[in-house]
Parts: sequence; structure tokens; C-alpha cells
Amino acid sequence: MGGLSILLGLACGLLALGSPHHHGGHDLRGGMIFAVYFIPVGIGLLLQRRIAAILLSVPLLVAGFWLGIGSIFAVPFPFSLVNIAFGSVMLLPSWLTWRYWSTLR
Repeated sequence: MGGLSILLGLACGLLALGSPHHHGGHDLRGGMIFAVYFIPVGIGLLLQRRIAAILLSVPLLVAGFWLGIGSIFAVPFPFSLVNIAFGSVMLLPSWLTWRYWSTLR
């Protein structure tokens, strides 16, 4: 998870820095906040720090519940199953954090 988080942060940073906003393209510099967030979290996950696990799992837990519960009320039936499945996958980092809490430093 740590390596993927670092790669995601680098990709967001490169996308934000390389956006051609001065030539009439979309301004993607706001994506730099994701790079600033994901790179330190990824380093913390590689070092097995508890705070990094919390910083990754809590937002995904909230987003997973929001996606699952919100799609039950607002999304038509066949598409709601896809949203619920995606929301369930987003709950996995929280479960892994809870499961391996004692091994984290």
C-alpha cells in the first residue's frame, strides 16, 4: 500500500505540474494537494506507522460508506450494485488497519 500511495502522489504531482494551463488547457494545479498528502502517507506506510495507516484508512472508510449508502437511495438498480461493490473495496484498508494494528509501530 505504501508504494502505491507514493506512486499515486507522484502521478498527481506530475499531472499538476505538467498541466498546460498557460496555453489554454485546464488548470490542474489543485491536484498538488493530493501529492502533498499521498507521498508522506506512503512513506509512513512503508515504515509501518500507525498514523499513516489511520490517515489512509479513515478517508477511505468514510468514502466507502458514503458511496455504498448514497447509491442505495440515489442511483438506479443495476448501477447501484457497482457502486456498492466499489464502496466495499474501499472499506478493506480500514479492516486491514484494524486487523494488523498490533504489528504497526
